[in-house]
Amino acid sequence: MTQETIVQTHNLKKVFEHGTSEIHALNEVNLTVKSNQIVSIMGVSGSGKSTLLHLIGGIDSPTDGTIISCCLSLNGLNEKELAKYRREKVGFVFQFENLSPILTAEENIELPLKILGMAREQRKRRVTELLTRMGMNSRATHAPHALSGGERQRIAVLVALANDAEIILADEPTGELDSENTQIIIDLFKQLKIEFGKTILLVTHNPVVARIGDIALEMRDGKIIGNAPLQQYATFCSDCSASNLTLVQYCSSCGHPLIPKA
Repeated sequence: MTQETIVQTHNLKKVFEHGTSEIHALNEVNLTVKSNQIVSIMGVSGSGKSTLLHLIGGIDSPTDGTIISCCLSLNGLNEKELAKYRREKVGFVFQFENLSPILTAEENIELPLKILGMAREQRKRRVTELLTRMGMNSRATHAPHALSGGERQRIAVLVALANDAEIILADEPTGELDSENTQIIIDLFKQLKIEFGKTILLVTHNPVVARIGDIALEMRDGKIIGNAPLQQYATFCSDCSASNLTLVQYCSSCGHPLIPKA
């Protein structure tokens, strides 16, 4: 693994037992992610996108294959070591904000810092810095129910950023947002890359969101079937949404086979 590579998987497999049958969620996935890169991951439901994020994030373990992330071999880590990896190296952003309803915005951001054991004054400085840089100071003392959907998701991103994670794993972060708030989150992820130097793996069905990626991966049946700059890959067929992108094998939304354009 080179110095520039932050995540690398080799022949990654994940099999779930379902009664007497097996579900092959991932099938020999080989992936290399460079630092300070946004990788968009697209594909139909059940193609393995979220499973891949969960394995890279140390939430679940592979059935076979290897994962190296942030210079750590996740295969060799025990539960305590995996928990430390998640606390210190990874930030998670989900479709639903996953904020504590009994804490204010600033308290939600501070929570992972408490878990890290950071001193109180240092925690307060970090929270204030994040809220200021994202223009969210005026919402600091509001509980999640008093925030709009877009504001809650922005706070969720700050929670993921609080521990200065090396990797941000975002699973459909705009899935519940309107177009205006979706654009705000798009701009925020760009800011995370440019100003904070973060590496982001972004699962999305939205081609507008996916276009912020340096590359787009398309997954199908637990495999990566394409890896190219987004303007050449991961388009949507006319059955799903209008798009002028070219050179794809499958529609990322419905899975229909496509005839590549010249």
